[in-house]
Amino acid sequence: WVVIDRLNAATGQNFSSWEKFFGPFPDNGDLFSAVERYNLSSPIFGLADINGTSIYDHDATLNTT
Repeated sequence: WVVIDRLNAATGQNFSSWEKFFGPFPDNGDLFSAVERYNLSSPIFGLADINGTSIYDHDATLNTT
């Protein structure tokens, strides 16, 4: 699993490291990792397998080779 193709929901930017994703970030007396969003335009995400469901390139013009 590669974190750099995921977006930080707070900033809209890609995570630059695992440390930026895992935090920990305190909230209401507990510690959490950052909230992530899938980056659907990333070729890495397009080739990923999420929960046993294959995700294929949604843009037929995207060259992933």
